[in-house]
Amino acid sequence: MKRKLLPLISSLALFVPLTGISAAETGIFLNQIGFPDMAPKTAITNLDSDTFDVCDAESGAVLFTGKTTPPLYWDMAGESFRRIDFTDFTENGSYVIRIGDEHSYPFEISNDVYESLAVASMRYFYLNRASVALPEAFAGAYSRPAGYPDTEVYIHKSAASETKPEGFVMSSPKGWFDAGDYNKYIVNSGITTYTLLCMYDLYKGHLEGMDLHIPESNNSMPDVLDEIRWNLDWMLTMQDSEDGGVYSKLSTLNFIGFVMPETSTEKRHIFSKSTAATLDFAATMAYASRVYRDYDAAYADECLNAAKRAWDWVLLHPDVLFLKNPEGVNTGMYQDADVSDEFEWAAMELAISTGDSSYRNHSSEKRDAYTVPCWPMVELLPRYSAALDLQDASAISDVLSLADSLVAKRNANIALNPMDRKALEWGSNGNAANMGMLMLIAYQLTEKTVYLETAQDILDYILGRNPLNICYVTGFGEKSPLYPHHRLSHADGVDAPYPGMLVGGANWAKQDGAQCKGYPESDAPAMCYSDELGSYASNEVAINWSAPFAFLVNGINAVDAEQSKTKE
Repeated sequence: MKRKLLPLISSLALFVPLTGISAAETGIFLNQIGFPDMAPKTAITNLDSDTFDVCDAESGAVLFTGKTTPPLYWDMAGESFRRIDFTDFTENGSYVIRIGDEHSYPFEISNDVYESLAVASMRYFYLNRASVALPEAFAGAYSRPAGYPDTEVYIHKSAASETKPEGFVMSSPKGWFDAGDYNKYIVNSGITTYTLLCMYDLYKGHLEGMDLHIPESNNSMPDVLDEIRWNLDWMLTMQDSEDGGVYSKLSTLNFIGFVMPETSTEKRHIFSKSTAATLDFAATMAYASRVYRDYDAAYADECLNAAKRAWDWVLLHPDVLFLKNPEGVNTGMYQDADVSDEFEWAAMELAISTGDSSYRNHSSEKRDAYTVPCWPMVELLPRYSAALDLQDASAISDVLSLADSLVAKRNANIALNPMDRKALEWGSNGNAANMGMLMLIAYQLTEKTVYLETAQDILDYILGRNPLNICYVTGFGEKSPLYPHHRLSHADGVDAPYPGMLVGGANWAKQDGAQCKGYPESDAPAMCYSDELGSYASNEVAINWSAPFAFLVNGINAVDAEQSKTKE
């Protein structure tokens, strides 16, 4: 029986916190959703006060008083802040922080404070499904006709072969729209789908019964796996049945305008195979075979066989690189000149899923240093799998070494934030969420509370403890993005954007600066964000950012639920 977290369709649209005290722009910056009762509870302020009060959000009654820290300069924000710590206050309810005449946005303290957010983080994927209508019964105000069925897509000349010449018609339905656009890309789907599979794998006990209110909710498969399978099914269609190679992307020739997908008449094309796409596919399918084995053995076998065939192809084609679009094409590239990390990832997943360690002979697994994962740099993903599935001591050491370096960065600033200038680039919130995923995996491996606390700090940053005082998730908190770079949200005629979407976030490079007017005057890295449709560099959404965010919020939610059971 799947538990009903959102019983009314009206509650799918927006989370509305209690606001008995009116919310205004404030010098108190905190997680606008709230905190589990036993979690660390931290805010920051640029107000000059040695004390703060925690007040009831309805009555204004003072329930807790504490001291702020001395102010310290946070270079990422270009400003000095004091830290507010009210961890010792654990009473459930709705509150604000008050300093003098100013108060924070309201927030909750409760054991299920992230339940709605956790569901919304996964329903984002349902709402961005391709090739199918979204009925009002499941999508509410965001219902829409089917768009881009992708049952008739055309082989581009870059992908042409003797048996599938240019213009050959293929069928490649399902999948998720990649970002603010309507295209589908294997490389980005790979890391996205792996992340969600890993999330389910680690928190199966909590996620197995989650009701996402999707059309498949009444079948025998957990809803989370139903949603992931929608994208896996599309990925399987992108493998050439003749040789096992995987096509890189399915898109129009150019990005289309801000229209609904059902109104678009542009032809969709399949583009050339690549080593990176085929390796990402192999890794993802191999992992999927493990996760789905207990639910659908035949599907698990299909995924594993597809992974093996993809691997065989890359051994014959180890350096087919997608480095630029063909002439006349202007859609996402996901170009990658170094596929050694993808080899490591695919080799590890196949070795674990088949029990055949010889796969690992084809790649170098040990590196001098590792980075937080992103689509072009996936070298940490096989270390995750080796640490979690094989309890490999070397992999565990690599994971914890990177986690510890980020904990050190977190401890070194007043905001308890591990984000540096390099991280505050395009998709910085995705970087933050991937840091949170790393912390939760480190906690899974060690049960050291410092990793869980750092994951909470990262979530706090995303949900409002940032110098712009914004909850970066649409439809949540008092102040959240209203104009994301997302075609569906702009063209659907609904004022509120699709809920549950993580926008890209602060980006010091501001590649769209010439087109955007809303950037703050400060060029401090954490300030470089604009909530406007044209800000593709700071306000776009993408599946590879939303997946680690779903991991972060669902992981913290699952750990808190388990700790609450233990406490009882």
